[in-house]
Amino acid sequence: MRIPLAGAIAQTAGFLGIDRENDRNALRTILTAADYLKRDLCSIGVYPEGTRSHTKAMLPFHKGSFKIAQRGGVPLVIAGISGSEKLKQGYFLHPHTVTLEILEVIPAAEVKAASTAELSERSRASIQAFLDREEARA
Repeated sequence: MRIPLAGAIAQTAGFLGIDRENDRNALRTILTAADYLKRDLCSIGVYPEGTRSHTKAMLPFHKGSFKIAQRGGVPLVIAGISGSEKLKQGYFLHPHTVTLEILEVIPAAEVKAASTAELSERSRASIQAFLDREEARA
């Protein structure tokens, strides 16, 4: 979001950046996203790791990202993505398969009743099982 042109384009497109340096600003973004969901303005995709892993291992999840679904009162859709790492460094010029699979949908009532730690663990386990299956296929 800090890159001059790219950040402006991302904001115009509706991206909400999390300020990792300031908890108050981060909470403001979470509340804004939850408000968008409550008002049914959009769907929101969150990468709970917060950044890309440079290995095949998942990074720790930020539990705060699950507060968006809780406060928005919406189901949590857990999805796995595989193969996108090959799109960087010029691979986008060659045909390549990227797999996006919906792994689980947790109903809104369950999302609200669970802790963010429980949602994080459940999501992580579901995504890890997906990645393990994808690795076995390769």
